[in-house]
Amino acid sequence: MHVKHLMIDNETMSKSKGNFFTIPDLRERGHSAEAIRYLLAGSHYRKPLNFGFEPLQHAKAALERVHGLVARLDEASGEGGEEKAAEACADARRVFDAALADDLNTPEALAAVHGLVGRANSLLAEGALTRRGRRA
Repeated sequence: MHVKHLMIDNETMSKSKGNFFTIPDLRERGHSAEAIRYLLAGSHYRKPLNFGFEPLQHAKAALERVHGLVARLDEASGEGGEEKAAEACADARRVFDAALADDLNTPEALAAVHGLVGRANSLLAEGALTRRGRRA
């Protein structure tokens, strides 16, 4: 899967222009494969992707937010049911599945993941995410 056109600073990427990067080039510059994949997946396949190092940094930050939540889930210490977490997960899953069913809309699917991260962070901050709920 790939985007319609890969652009570099709003110009079509090409060897003749000298404005192209390979995955090994990006890895040598210290960018993670995960951040590269996230950036590429964050653009709809029917649209051009304007690649740059700033968007790559944004992809890295987005992933750090997800990883940060995963690390903080151990902080969930409340007792009780898992209803709030289960509801948040179910809502995010519905939006995620609908986005993928809508012409493989990966940007919208990733937005659903980040919506869930936000809700989970709010539940953690409120003390409303229980130990049982963190498994939802």
